[in-house]
Amino acid sequence: MKLQEKMVTDKQILEVIRKYKEENLTVRRMCELIGYQSPGTMQPRIKELQKRGLIKVQRRTTIQVTDLGNKLLEKRQ
Repeated sequence: MKLQEKMVTDKQILEVIRKYKEENLTVRRMCELIGYQSPGTMQPRIKELQKRGLIKVQRRTTIQVTDLGNKLLEKRQ
């Protein structure tokens, strides 16, 4: 099920990244999973999460939730 583009929270993005961590999770694949139409919409969200230390991006093809991101997810449950 795809989420409404304007209503996707940081927590939901982190949950998708964590759920699909075994995949080579690209920006394009994240857009498909979240329901965004364009990678250009997802890029600023990824950069912001990375800047806040919640995710780690490696080689533009691997996106992972960091320990800090996992703590945030656990705290909000």
